[in-house]
Formats: sequence, C-alpha cells, structure tokens
Amino acid sequence: MSSVRGKVAVVTGAGSGIGRAVALELARREASIAVSDVDPIGLWETADQVAALGARVHQQLLDVSDAVAFETYAHTVAEHFGVVHQIYNNAGIGAGRAFLDSELRDYQLVLGVNLWASTDIWPNRITARM
Repeated sequence: MSSVRGKVAVVTGAGSGIGRAVALELARREASIAVSDVDPIGLWETADQVAALGARVHQQLLDVSDAVAFETYAHTVAEHFGVVHQIYNNAGIGAGRAFLDSELRDYQLVLGVNLWASTDIWPNRITARM
C-alpha cells in the first residue's frame, strides 16, 4: 500500500475486521475505494467511515461466491471509477463445522468465497481494461 494516492482500489469483505482496516488505511492514503460485503450494516458503516476520511467511495452488497453477482459488481466498479488499479480480495469464510459434520455444500461455499471469487473475475476485468 505504499503508493495508492489517486489510485482506485477494490476491497471485498470490507464490512468488518481486516477488510475494514484495509479500506480505512487506503482512504487515509488518498485512494478511491470500492467496498463490498454481505453484511449490509457493516458495509454501510465502513463506507461512511471511508467517506469521512475524504475518500471517494462506492459501496455495494456482494456475495463473492455468486459468480454472476461478482461479474456484475466488477463491471459496476469499472464503470463507476473508469479503472481499477488494486484489488484486495479480503472476503473469506470458514466452514464453521467439524470435518465429520460438514457437507458438500459447506465446502462449495468455502471454495466459492475463498478461492473462485479471487481467481475468476478480476483478472479478466483488469486485462480487459489494459
């Protein structure tokens, strides 16, 4: 994050914790920021805090495990800011159950959020903009 002044950054999972901290630090360093999360209250709180620091902010509810929603989000952010310089794919989850109690859908959700969302959408969107 050394040189983000005037750049556009995307932060997924920005509704709390590390995602919120990253978004706030980017705002302090004068980046424009697109924030997303599945938690509407946390997302709006983060967006308000980012805006209070003087940064341009775009916020949108997003389930990164939904590939269609993620593609739409990538397009919306690119349209809103015109370009994306940096991506912080911070959204992540754990199964929340013991291995023996887990079901296939638990792993599909974990992989959808933690793996596929970070590999499928953004590289294609950035390449298309270069």
